[in-house]
Amino acid sequence: MVDLPSVKKIQVNLSVSEVDGMKPSCRSRQAICAQIEGTDASIEVEMDKPLRDGKLALDNNKTNHALSGTANKYKGTIHMEKDGAYHIAAVDQGQPVRLSEDYFIATDKAEAATGSAVMRPGGDYRASPIEEVKVGVEAADQFGLRDLHLHYSVNGGPDRDVSC
Repeated sequence: MVDLPSVKKIQVNLSVSEVDGMKPSCRSRQAICAQIEGTDASIEVEMDKPLRDGKLALDNNKTNHALSGTANKYKGTIHMEKDGAYHIAAVDQGQPVRLSEDYFIATDKAEAATGSAVMRPGGDYRASPIEEVKVGVEAADQFGLRDLHLHYSVNGGPDRDVSC
């Protein structure tokens, strides 16, 4: 009989691409990973005693990522490509041994911005030659927008571009 270490705490740090327009990282004290595809999840594990040959085991032990660290604190990384699960494991006498329950990975596909619309003026608007016309636009994205541009032309003139 072997007295194996057990998990005291898990923290997940998510690193996302700057292209996505999101903050470079976010932290979760939960062991569950939920983010868009392509995100790297750095898993920090605290054990109750030292861990030898620790692994992050994905998809029923098909893929293993080594845990590294000291003083009962270890780190590993998972590249989130699809939904699945992971657990903490160790190798004892050449055999993998599960040390934790399954923690789930949920991924979403990044989607293009949606909901872009000109809110004001509604429909065709006949303005006098000296009247200023106020234009209202609205747009949304699942991660937030960094920039919004309005392209327009007055009376068939040259195209103009305004950052909103």
